[in-house]
Amino acid sequence: MLIQFMLKNILSFKEETVFDMTAIHAYKEYPCNLIQTKNHENLVKVASIYGANASGKSNLYYAMKYFQNIVKESFNNTNDNDHTVLEKYYNPFSFEEKMENSEFEIILLLNNDEYKYGFEYNSHHIVMEWLYRKNLTTNRTITLLERSTKNIDFGASIRKECDLYKDQIPQDTLVLSFFNRLNLTNNQFKIVYSGIMDILIVPSDFCEDTQLLEKLLPKIIDSNKDELIEYLTAIDTGIKDIDYIDTQNNIIFITSHQGKDQKNIH
Repeated sequence: MLIQFMLKNILSFKEETVFDMTAIHAYKEYPCNLIQTKNHENLVKVASIYGANASGKSNLYYAMKYFQNIVKESFNNTNDNDHTVLEKYYNPFSFEEKMENSEFEIILLLNNDEYKYGFEYNSHHIVMEWLYRKNLTTNRTITLLERSTKNIDFGASIRKECDLYKDQIPQDTLVLSFFNRLNLTNNQFKIVYSGIMDILIVPSDFCEDTQLLEKLLPKIIDSNKDELIEYLTAIDTGIKDIDYIDTQNNIIFITSHQGKDQKNIH
């Protein structure tokens, strides 16, 4: 689950900018949208961004997609045009003569632990990369990864296994992406990689993309159907139940509405 997302020198964001999912104390409207962590901090499960035209909404969406795409693609690090992934997604603030590095950092709640992961990069290589894990029960933070242009250091819990491969990691490939492809005894990198990929970033025109619903809704129906129905009721859709049929060609969604005679209509 996303806690914070930070970006710097990306698109229209020159200075460090933080998107925070921490709920304010006055948030009382929809308790079903809240989750409490072990350190008694409330987080919102879903958030929307509103603002005037040209205020940065779309660029925040694109930046978060850049982040996910670099994590996803940097292991292969080429695209159809033979440009590297870093070249493709290095798009710093335009109104500066000096081309400085771009930076991302994310904080995730995964399996009751808090992970802080980030990297600094330019069009040629990964400048820095880091990963820390905080146990929310003991409040203790340990280092899993610290990388610079000169060295890659692993934390004590994964050092012995990961040191065997660190000389094989190219300068333009993320350590996270590299180790996600390996079957290690320690699965810390796979946990963080999956957590990043599971974040759903929805643009304002998402309803035009039916594939998004086909990807998302079945998982929610299977795992959190009661909460989904509660949400659909809260926004007054009239939907009382929802299910789906997975055929070989597509996914068919079935919704139930209550008629005037209190009978369900599908």
